[in-house]
Amino acid sequence: MNALDRGQRFRDQLQAYAFPEVVQIYTEHDCILYALGVGYGTTRDDLPFVFEEPSLKVVPSMAAVLAGPGFWARDPASGVDWQRFLHAEQEVILHRPLPQRAEVRAQTAIKRIIDKGAD
Repeated sequence: MNALDRGQRFRDQLQAYAFPEVVQIYTEHDCILYALGVGYGTTRDDLPFVFEEPSLKVVPSMAAVLAGPGFWARDPASGVDWQRFLHAEQEVILHRPLPQRAEVRAQTAIKRIIDKGAD
């Protein structure tokens, strides 16, 4: 089997990797901790993200970490050499602001693989 065939076989295997569904429940407390963790809370404009009153706002980027699959590339079944693995991008489209509390269900899938070359 040549290198091109091995590469295609690996891409097919990776795109077929079975990610489990992830369910997570978050609350206002989690929203505040996330906001503080990413640096909110240093200015007056940050107050709606770190204090519940009058109405807590949720940092939009929190959607990128909710119900994520964890560091799945370490799973030997993925076939990935995780120490040489690069997660280049992901996309989150928000159609409305995140609620202050919710149950989130996520199903992860690999849509595209780009070979960046050796090393």
